[in-house]
Amino acid sequence: MSFFDSIKFSRLKNSLAKTRDAFVSKISRLVFAKGSVDDEFLHQLEEILIGADIGVETTQLILLSVKQQAKEQRYENPDELNALIRTSVSSVFANGITKNNVDPFGTPTGSKPYVIMVVGVNGVGKTTTIGKLAFNYKTAGKKVLIGAADTFR
Repeated sequence: MSFFDSIKFSRLKNSLAKTRDAFVSKISRLVFAKGSVDDEFLHQLEEILIGADIGVETTQLILLSVKQQAKEQRYENPDELNALIRTSVSSVFANGITKNNVDPFGTPTGSKPYVIMVVGVNGVGKTTTIGKLAFNYKTAGKKVLIGAADTFR
């Protein structure tokens, strides 16, 4: 890895850390403000998850997990509720649950290179999403090349 590549990686890592920290702080504020799992709490949690580019299907799985665990486990303070949410989010991501057991980072056979084009207005999270996709494809053993085709990069 060249010096410039390490600087770019460092910037990406810092940007993703900012995104993660903002996500975690929003959930913490919600937990400490509400303190109990009710319909309003679940609606606000859904907004936070969707706003963090988690996706509708994954958000629904997380909400279902939080709702079920909140019924089963009697939490006594906001810290325990916060831990319950973290566990739910972690388990959904760690298990890689998808519809029909499809590998989310599999690519069609016989189609090389596999190209993903990302389009959107400024500030909607395209770069963050591309970073997440690149990391996950790389983790899945794929080779990744990112090319910018806008007027600013």
